[in-house]
Amino acid sequence: RPISNNSEHWRPGRILILLCITIVAIDFGAYLSVAPQMSIFESIICRRLHGDDVLAGDDPSDRVGRKQVLVMCLAGLVLEELAVRVIYWYNAHIPFICILWVIWVTPVFQVFGGGSVISTSMVYTMITDIFEMEKRATVFFVVSGAIILGEIFATPINIFLMSWSPWLPFILGVVAEGIGLLTAMIVPETKNCYERRYQALLSSSAENSTDNELSEHDDPKVGWRSTWTERWDSVKHHTAFIRTNANTFCIVLAFLIASAGKQTLRLMIQYVSKRFSWSIARASLLTTLKGIITLVALLLFLPRLSVFLSRHMSPLTKVFRISQGSAWLLALGTTLMAVASNPAIFIPGVCIFALGCGFYAAIRSLATGLVTPNQVGVLNTTLALAQSTGMIVAGPILASAFRRGIELGGFWLGLPCRVCAGLFIASSFLTSGIRISQEEEGS
Repeated sequence: RPISNNSEHWRPGRILILLCITIVAIDFGAYLSVAPQMSIFESIICRRLHGDDVLAGDDPSDRVGRKQVLVMCLAGLVLEELAVRVIYWYNAHIPFICILWVIWVTPVFQVFGGGSVISTSMVYTMITDIFEMEKRATVFFVVSGAIILGEIFATPINIFLMSWSPWLPFILGVVAEGIGLLTAMIVPETKNCYERRYQALLSSSAENSTDNELSEHDDPKVGWRSTWTERWDSVKHHTAFIRTNANTFCIVLAFLIASAGKQTLRLMIQYVSKRFSWSIARASLLTTLKGIITLVALLLFLPRLSVFLSRHMSPLTKVFRISQGSAWLLALGTTLMAVASNPAIFIPGVCIFALGCGFYAAIRSLATGLVTPNQVGVLNTTLALAQSTGMIVAGPILASAFRRGIELGGFWLGLPCRVCAGLFIASSFLTSGIRISQEEEGS
């Protein structure tokens, strides 16, 4: 059904294309900038230390709208990237001891919207707004595939452009992110689409909430006390949202733990190089293999599986089974990687892990089907918070496990993979603990 916005008619498919272009452009730009940024920073350090001769050459989205939050997030990311490039370009005019500190300050621009995690959350929220439950899982898989697509394309282009100068991909990266920002500005607002679809179902509760809101607005409290009260009420609302619903608790905790476990991929190249005495270049091929298999699973295998299961079960049960199966594939894959003493076992483990990467999109789709329309924004923000928490917690834990495994050697070299296997097994049990009532299946 077309969506009306400013006298223009938008179809869900067109909005999906724009959102995918936005995601691919932003991720492509981000991954395109990683290697040249490191190369340029190394050259700055060498030049400043040794001279030129050394070098050979309640959510805000529910109040102001999803689009506004998405645009603010992407604008903050682009401003951060521009600031980094300005610092690198004019590094000669900055005291050497201050360069790193100045770069560390640049993430302050993410305060405009919340950064990449919140922008991803908004994309999934907008998709939830415009697509029915029957199609939502497949669309989530497509969006996740678009993210992987940006990663896959960025790597070879990066290598090719850096053969001339690291500044080429470094500048192209921020240009791509700028294109993503412009595309996001074209996307129409979708906040009311999902709620209109269920307006009859929520009419009675909407009347009650309106009465409550009127009584709250009559409160004469203003100023900083009222502001801090609203912020504290928002925190309590998010906490109560998780605590009062067992399914939501299981989903958020499973997502948090799985997000922490996913960070093992950051150590995979180093681990494989150490474990099997491979070169870094050879070990990097496993990352490419994982990306290709994940892309095929997200764009071909899982959508077809979704269509097949739709003939035999309800949309909610279908997504639950896909989430459950994907979670156990992640657990099995990391377990094989943890116990592998040779590449013949480790590589199949990576392949199985890649097949299970649809878990993150599937569990999001399941979560949106288990909450009411007015909770979708809070849900996606909560999942974004869980993802960030998992990434923050996993970093030092996995680094310590890797360092300890190297110290002990032998069997214990696979300690980081064993930690991740334990995390994914816990996430799988939490996913299996979700219970769907007949009323929820019918809705």
